[in-house]
Amino acid sequence: MSNCSEFLPEDPPPEISPFNKFLGIFLPVVTWIYVGGCTIVYLRERKKSSFLKKRLTGLVITSSLGICVLAIYPLREFVGRERFPCLFTELIPLVTIGLFGFPLVIRALHFYWRIQLNRKLASSAFAKDAEASNQVKQAAQFTDAGVYKQTMLDLYTARILASKGWAWSLQVTFTIAFVAAAIGLSIDRLDCQGCESNPNSFLAQAAFTTVLLVIAVVGLYIVRKERDPLGIKDEMKLCYTFSFTGLVLNVIFDSTDPGDTEERGEFFWNYLLVFALWMSQAVLMPYQIYISKNIESQRKVRRTSELDLVLDSDIGKEYFKTHLVNELCIENYFFWRDVNAWKEAGRSAEGAKQLYDIYIERNSVLEINIGHNLYVEITKALQQDKMPDDIFDSAYAEIMLLMETNSLPRFKKSSLYKEWAGEDSNLHLETAMESI
Repeated sequence: MSNCSEFLPEDPPPEISPFNKFLGIFLPVVTWIYVGGCTIVYLRERKKSSFLKKRLTGLVITSSLGICVLAIYPLREFVGRERFPCLFTELIPLVTIGLFGFPLVIRALHFYWRIQLNRKLASSAFAKDAEASNQVKQAAQFTDAGVYKQTMLDLYTARILASKGWAWSLQVTFTIAFVAAAIGLSIDRLDCQGCESNPNSFLAQAAFTTVLLVIAVVGLYIVRKERDPLGIKDEMKLCYTFSFTGLVLNVIFDSTDPGDTEERGEFFWNYLLVFALWMSQAVLMPYQIYISKNIESQRKVRRTSELDLVLDSDIGKEYFKTHLVNELCIENYFFWRDVNAWKEAGRSAEGAKQLYDIYIERNSVLEINIGHNLYVEITKALQQDKMPDDIFDSAYAEIMLLMETNSLPRFKKSSLYKEWAGEDSNLHLETAMESI
């Protein structure tokens, strides 16, 4: 049994003001209800949104869980500082860093690794397709910054680093490390209440936060010139801005305590950090859902053959493929190519299984973004004794629609499209469409 008296503050805890006590229960409850509600809506929308499926959903939810953990801290003012468990005093800050801060770093790094994987996959595809002619070889080699650059990673390493499993394993490993560190720092006061913060715990929090901040800034700096069709960089900047602002304000006011406000029990400066993190998630998930609905609403039935003109052109196909690399959706092109090859080869059951494992199976490296119902439909069809010949027709149509209504319009606004038009003006889409 620990001697808790040595960990308690010298002065008795103050009487908590009614307003402070109200905030101590109001802020956690509102945080839990709002974040929990947003998470439920987010998961429901994700089932039918290809945009949200590109997100690392597990890490988004983990960040939400980190905010909910931090929201426990204000309960200290509601239950009374003298009755608040000392373990929570040490555990909550470090667990919050692990659950909220680390996923932001992983998402930035995963964004970079995903770019490298797309480029590695594309380089091998370019090498195969470029055998057709020297003109295609020339079109496949771009050196301008932000257009197409080779990666030094080998394909095996790129696949691992860009996988969701790798990102999740990093998160689990470091979260366990943060929890173990917190328990280790408070092992001698596990059964105590009302303790002051352990100075060593504060140093650990500062060290972990600094390291994560440096990695996050370096990660964003590395991808600063990369295209961002999913808006990941903007989301990261938003989260970092809210989080860092709340952290700085919390540290300043907590260390100075103007007017002895917290010491007299009138306010708890940790509310600032809870509110800042709450705001970052309050904006993030609704914003993602809004963007996904906006993108999905733009998808209409194919009315033209513009995409066919691009894919039927040896040169245009290479430029468009490079654009898909930059858009982080090269898997759509590969699916289109391989399904066509499978159809020409006789639609074998073995080939269908290979296509399923590469493009349809959840968490596969080249998983395409199709709706949940379509995924279930294909999975059940593959398990039938006589596999239907049109097993991939709906997915094929959906990917073609996605490329035509999402990727193609941005391609037509890119420097790649202008360069293609300059290579052969007869292949300019607007000119070609007028002749149809």
